Amino acid sequence: MARLPALVTALAKFDGRDRAALEHVARAIREAGYIPTTKRGVGAANMTAREAVNLLLAVNGADSVKDAPLAVDRFRSLELHDHLIAPECDLALFREIIGHQTLGQGLECLIDGMGEFLAAACILLRTGYSENQAASEASQSELLSGPWDTPFHFSVSLHRYSAEILCKIWVQSQSGGGEWRTLFYASYIVSLERLASGFYGNGSDRRYRKVSVHLDGRLLFGLFAALMNEEAGE
Repeated sequence: MARLPALVTALAKFDGRDRAALEHVARAIREAGYIPTTKRGVGAANMTAREAVNLLLAVNGADSVKDAPLAVDRFRSLELHDHLIAPECDLALFREIIGHQTLGQGLECLIDGMGEFLAAACILLRTGYSENQAASEASQSELLSGPWDTPFHFSVSLHRYSAEILCKIWVQSQSGGGEWRTLFYASYIVSLERLASGFYGNGSDRRYRKVSVHLDGRLLFGLFAALMNEEAGE
């Protein structure tokens, strides 16, 4: 299993900030108890999908390092509001995600299940491009290294305070055109009970201005790969 530096490395590949800035956020949420605090090196704590999600939310959901722990709490608490699973893509992963009530738990399932999703996606591609092996192989390669825009789009969008998980596939038509078809969708909104208690803060406070961040499949797969790499502990 991965150590914390490996998760930071995975995030750094897709984040515009330098590594030192991400490490600063990681230290802040570790000190706040969202990542286990242990000794360095071989004895350092192994990370799980829970820590990966906490780091992901802290890095992308807060305006400042000091607000990172608060962002983790608030985004993790968002509750499942709506969802859709296409009949042709009824993966256990998707059913498991919507089986949990909160965004935090849903994202943990998503990262843990990226291997299952990639395997299913490759089968779907081989079926869809059964008469064109080169196109099939190119599309499968793109899942591991490309922008995940064609033929698959997989993203997590964070807004203050709401979120969505979306998976779409580009379906080619016989006329040469095509359209995006949603395979999976889950949206999350604030807990009304927590909202009434002031848990999500004051929307007029400049510290809590509107945030909109879109995270693509490469990042999610990168976190999954880091967690699965037994040699990832740095």
